[in-house]
Amino acid sequence: MAFQNTNKQRTNMAVYIVSYDISDHNDESSCRAAIKKFDWHEVGESAYLVSTSFTAQEIYDKLKPFVGKGKDDRLYIAEVSTATGHWKGFHTGVSNWLKS
Repeated sequence: MAFQNTNKQRTNMAVYIVSYDISDHNDESSCRAAIKKFDWHEVGESAYLVSTSFTAQEIYDKLKPFVGKGKDDRLYIAEVSTATGHWKGFHTGVSNWLKS
């Protein structure tokens, strides 16, 4: 599944938090691999920050095939505002990435 932005007019990048709980190991691995096609940083066991010109809906559409087979599967995607964000415990690279 290629992650190519076909909307040439959208050039603004946004940062999103993507978090999931997926019971099937193969689906979980596939979801993680799909997330890692973005500019990403892992911030938890199954939580990532991704920078992209896609909308939250477009990210959701790319990841939803891997979520929902288990009764407790979950997927959460929301835009993050780094202008008002606070964080601690991440290495300098993640902090610099968030500030840029």
